[in-house]
Amino acid sequence: MFTLSIDFSAADIREVIGAAASFFVFLSFFETDMTKLRVFSITSNVLFISYAVSRHLPPIWILHSALLPLNTYRLIQLKGRVKESHKIHAAPNH
Repeated sequence: MFTLSIDFSAADIREVIGAAASFFVFLSFFETDMTKLRVFSITSNVLFISYAVSRHLPPIWILHSALLPLNTYRLIQLKGRVKESHKIHAAPNH
């Protein structure tokens, strides 16, 4: 029988960061709210950058270093649209 066991007591902090990064990617696939999705993605990008730099994994840190500003920009765009939408809906009808 196959048994999966993970001994976190022996885990290096880098592995914990990598696991947390993976968890936020996993969460983002279930999120339907775009703001939360972007926040989860940004969090995973930061964690993956930390993990990849500590483990000397250039392809991973390059990818997440490129995705971080994109996710941040999209979140800022989304926040601007939400503000604009609130202004439109708050305006008195003529």
